[in-house]
Amino acid sequence: MFGRFGKFLLIALGLAVMGLIGLASSYQSYFNPPNGPQEKFHSLSKTATSKIAVIGVEGAIIDGDGFVKKQIDRVRKDEDVVAVVARINSPGGTVTASDYLYHHLRELAEERDLPLVVSMGSICASCGYYIAMDVG
Repeated sequence: MFGRFGKFLLIALGLAVMGLIGLASSYQSYFNPPNGPQEKFHSLSKTATSKIAVIGVEGAIIDGDGFVKKQIDRVRKDEDVVAVVARINSPGGTVTASDYLYHHLRELAEERDLPLVVSMGSICASCGYYIAMDVG
């Protein structure tokens, strides 16, 4: 069908496709670090210049320097973010972690002059409510 080197051409084509898939995943991991928060593009545009960041506070609030803090830091670095929604769905947690996150959210909103809105999930009690108070 492909002549004398047909099998080699098919193997080379398969390797090239696998290489392109590997490069595409490397490209994605450059913009979305594997251990950090993942960015979702609801407008289907990775080059959007006006983004609304949704920072999710899910579950018990135990560690102030955890995943939520990584989300805050990512928003702080992204100059294209024009507003922040703090989505809180938490039964509570420790006062120190909640206070830490509360102050970092306030600092983010003030230093970048971003509107900050809170969206409460099905449960927002105790320390979850503490993070939500006076944020907006």
